[in-house]
Amino acid sequence: MNISKKILIALNLVLFFVLTFSSQALIGKYLFVIDAEGVRIIDVSDGFNPLIVGNIKLQDVQGITFGNKYLYVANGANGLLVYDVSNPLQPVLNSSLRTGGYVLRSVFEKNHLFTVDRDKGLMVFDMAIPDDPVLVYRNSFKSRVSDIFIDGKKGFVAVNGDGIYVLDLNDLENPSQIAKIPVLSDIYSIFVSNNYLYVAVGDKGISIFDVSSPSKFKSIAEFNTDGTAYDVYVYGNYMFVADGSNGIVVADVGNPAFPKKFSVLKTESPTLRVDVYEKYLYKFEKDKVLVVDMTGPSNFVKAEQVSKGMSLNPPTELSATVALGNVLRLKWVDNSNNEEGFKIERREENGNWIMIATVGKDATEYVDRQVSATKYFYRIKAFSKDAESNYSNQVSVTISATAPKVSIQVASSKSVVLNWNIDLIKNAKEVVVYRKTGSEDWKEIITLSNTSDGYKDDKVLPEMIYYYKVVVKTNDGQEQEIANFDVKTINAPSNAWVTPVSPMQLKLQWWDNSNSESGYLIERKSDKVWETISTTKENVREYVDTVVPEVIYTYRIRAYNPYGYSSYSEEVSGNTMNPPTNLTAEATGSRVLLSWIDNSQREEKIEVYRRVGRTLQKLATLPANSTSYLDETTEFDKTYSYYMRYYNGQNFVDSTVITITVLPAPSNLKVTAISSTSVQVSWADNSTQEKAYVVERKDGTSGKWKEVASLSPSSEVYKDVELIPGFTYFYRVKCISEYGDQVYSEEVKITTPKN
Repeated sequence: MNISKKILIALNLVLFFVLTFSSQALIGKYLFVIDAEGVRIIDVSDGFNPLIVGNIKLQDVQGITFGNKYLYVANGANGLLVYDVSNPLQPVLNSSLRTGGYVLRSVFEKNHLFTVDRDKGLMVFDMAIPDDPVLVYRNSFKSRVSDIFIDGKKGFVAVNGDGIYVLDLNDLENPSQIAKIPVLSDIYSIFVSNNYLYVAVGDKGISIFDVSSPSKFKSIAEFNTDGTAYDVYVYGNYMFVADGSNGIVVADVGNPAFPKKFSVLKTESPTLRVDVYEKYLYKFEKDKVLVVDMTGPSNFVKAEQVSKGMSLNPPTELSATVALGNVLRLKWVDNSNNEEGFKIERREENGNWIMIATVGKDATEYVDRQVSATKYFYRIKAFSKDAESNYSNQVSVTISATAPKVSIQVASSKSVVLNWNIDLIKNAKEVVVYRKTGSEDWKEIITLSNTSDGYKDDKVLPEMIYYYKVVVKTNDGQEQEIANFDVKTINAPSNAWVTPVSPMQLKLQWWDNSNSESGYLIERKSDKVWETISTTKENVREYVDTVVPEVIYTYRIRAYNPYGYSSYSEEVSGNTMNPPTNLTAEATGSRVLLSWIDNSQREEKIEVYRRVGRTLQKLATLPANSTSYLDETTEFDKTYSYYMRYYNGQNFVDSTVITITVLPAPSNLKVTAISSTSVQVSWADNSTQEKAYVVERKDGTSGKWKEVASLSPSSEVYKDVELIPGFTYFYRVKCISEYGDQVYSEEVKITTPKN
């Protein structure tokens, strides 16, 4: 199977399925694509009618890929962001992986994540344990890396101004170079199809290579797009090029050696990427999506408007009934599967519409207790972060002016509050409140005077259905029932705890103890004022909050249903920490000095971790505000990876990972004159892990060091020619590792003989 970031990710998630040889029941086909605001989530159940159903708001998204249940987002200087997309409509940031550079692309292959970092090169991580990635391979190359494509057992890595390196991936943890294809231009994108490599090289168009075997890697064609080729994708006999302001250029590549322009699909905004699913290509404009059938791509076959409400079906069958006690009960049918909740609007006759409440996802009823004697009209609509549905049908209902006003609400898990106004009842003597559960008989629970206006019943239990009736007795012996209610009490959530999941996110979790909640209200304060920050659906046990680093936040949760609220959970507090940055590792002899910038005021301790191969070890625990550590247990010719972990209580945040090879310096440097214009430089090669030796020279005591030769590993001699007779030169030799680490020999001075 070809794996490519060109599709960016066609995430065909089978969340629940019954699979046989003839059919399958599939819940969810989602395409994740990059746009200016982050990542869009597209429902492509019907590929011809794509539906925007959500997004992940981020800046500087460069590429995305999918592996197991995780979405990996290449986020430039922020590294790799890892989202749990078990529910693709609600991505949750799980962790981040910082490389110390600028991440452009990532491709997932057999539990390994191939990551292209513009500054650090190609890195391969073992993702068998997603929360504990292991760096198993790195190649820094000679210039900036821009893209990667994996085709079966071969990997193609684009390096700007250098070319495309072809790697053998039979061993994913130790790729070996098969060949190098020279491309002396900046490379924007690459794609491989049927043993042909297509390279987007900006204003130079598309370069095409035959890559059927190492001995046949050769250039076979150049294709001028007349614009700037940013991205390329091949489907069947057609090549699709994202050509900037020129739109999408389509070429017939039935014979790749002779590509022929087939059509140009003009777009309103510049085209920088090619997004596809199955046989359809999509161009997402500001307010619409353009669709191309790639089996016959002569023009856009559809331009679908993407307006608010497009992705949410409106609720239907709204009804309103008046219960005894002048309480209005609304009911409706929920027709959408991706709403965050419903907005309930009301107006009085000849009045304006106002929103009176919101309820959570999947709700189908609401009780309006704040009514008086008048005629009301109601309508509702579904909503999400980025869309609203059309309105439901409207309903109207009239509240009688002669009826006494009575309301009831579950105030907590163990209390129910009733309120009434009996001013309109003449000759009232007393008010009697009755209660029962199930099929038992009514029991009088309290008798109050005619001046009373309510009662709090605090002798109820959670998770129970109670029935109440309120009766007014008059001085002439008459009785009038003014209210008859049923309510359902709710168990409060408990055992809440807060965990940082990134420097800007806190995860709040709790125990769901109720079987009768409609959802949960999440409240937060960072000073003295509580605010409701989210309303969830039922059975939810966690919420991820976006926060400001270093600020302490306090949370509490309570359940709700149409009858009222549970008690609050306990209050819990948490904060994130700014991670340490600018981690560096410098070899001083056989020891390694680590240094970093401390950006946090909240850490209580710092732990230093080191990985050698697959063995992870905690080296030390340092006091808060530390900014350096000397590892004295390292050895020459071994590679070590380090990171810092800041702790605040049980919460922690990690730095980026830095990798260093501790190299022994070349020794016994000697410079011998061969003639008046040439010398021989020799040294002892003491390392087995060097990538290269670099010979540097300084001309005279006031000169500057410059590189005169870069030599292969194990080199021990170099001849420097075309020198000036009778002039003084200084020499030194630098040993360089695969990770860019370097160590110098001593310096040696020589004066060439005069003629």
